[in-house]
Amino acid sequence: MAQPMPTTILKALVFATAGAILTFLLVGMALAKSWRVETERTIAAPPERVAELVTDFSTWPRWSAMRADLGPQTSQTVAGTPHAVGQSITWAGVRGRGFVEVTGTGAAFLDYVVRSQAPGPAPIEEFARGRVEWSADGERTKVRWREERACEGTVERWFAWFGAIQEGVRRIQVSSLTGLAQALEMPAAEASATTGAK
Repeated sequence: MAQPMPTTILKALVFATAGAILTFLLVGMALAKSWRVETERTIAAPPERVAELVTDFSTWPRWSAMRADLGPQTSQTVAGTPHAVGQSITWAGVRGRGFVEVTGTGAAFLDYVVRSQAPGPAPIEEFARGRVEWSADGERTKVRWREERACEGTVERWFAWFGAIQEGVRRIQVSSLTGLAQALEMPAAEASATTGAK
């Protein structure tokens, strides 16, 4: 027959657990309440051509790495007027839906919000807000991509502290800017051939 746990050991376990939880909460409150990821690249193309692609979501599948894998046969839909507020990309699959929507645009920037929705009658939740901005750099264009998120709770702040989410966002930005550079720096004849092949 198993012997009952001694009271002193039980008390020690209770105090240790309470201390760990308290430490988790207190340190979590002191962690950063938001994160920001920013990536920059200089592209061999004028600002007007950069703006033409960045502000038209119908071109994003060609060069952007921003996409959602929501299970087999995930669909992607682009809606709204190019170069205008309200333009959006929606991904839908068995694991829910993802959204990117333009919230502001100008001659040298595009602002957007990323949202997600779990399967079923779940609320649509904001994941992050971002901005892509560009400026002339001689005969080239400097493009800066920024994304940021407010961390609402203690658990989310701990996740942000580990940095896995930010690293994923950084990889998307780097890959997207590489794709944008390749799309813009491609010789005109090659670009025409690629477009005609689709």
